[in-house]
Amino acid sequence: MTRQELLSKISELEQAAVKMDEPERTFKLTDVSILKISVEGLSVSDIAGKMQSVSLPEIQEMEESIQLATQAVSSHSTRVKAFNKAYGIIKGVIGLVI
Repeated sequence: MTRQELLSKISELEQAAVKMDEPERTFKLTDVSILKISVEGLSVSDIAGKMQSVSLPEIQEMEESIQLATQAVSSHSTRVKAFNKAYGIIKGVIGLVI
């Protein structure tokens, strides 16, 4: 996964966060901003090295979680849980400590 692909996934999380109710919306948009800043601050080689440590099942889990987080038909709690799962995977990949 390249920097652009990672930023694209973060943008998808941002779109999911916008659909959430308050106060989760504000909290999740803040989380997304922190992720975005962290990824933009990494060098291409750092991202490549970190992404090599991610397994295919983890990437598929992230994709599924982002899809669940963006589905308007899902319950609010399901979207929040899915967002948190995808956020946690990305955060773990880039080694972000918050």
